[in-house]
Amino acid sequence: ELLQKTLEGLVGPDPAIVEISTLTSMQGAEEQGIHTDSDWFGSSLLYGRTFLHSYSLFIALQDTTKQLGATTICPGSHYCANEDLEDVCLGEEDEDDEDDDNTSSNDNAIAFEVSTNGKIGDDGLLYR
Repeated sequence: ELLQKTLEGLVGPDPAIVEISTLTSMQGAEEQGIHTDSDWFGSSLLYGRTFLHSYSLFIALQDTTKQLGATTICPGSHYCANEDLEDVCLGEEDEDDEDDDNTSSNDNAIAFEVSTNGKIGDDGLLYR
């Protein structure tokens, strides 16, 4: 019921789920690096703002921290065609990496380690 309400809040009434998958990374696993989760044939560059072949919803089932190697989001990277995502998303490293709080929290947000510039472990929030 909670998942249905969440989806309806994001995409409207009576949403359809066509695929459910899980990702599991064991402690000490090798870093995946920056990569895309969608295929070129669903590229926003090819189809403008007309459609995207899939939308992903990430629900962390545990607190995610810098030490765990939290998921990174690189806004706008879906508009990159032949760009190196490492260059686009990681860019310049921030000097203010001294803040080592394990988690972020806010009553109006889903709190986990996420970056607005694609830097792994940078603190941020995804708002509902």
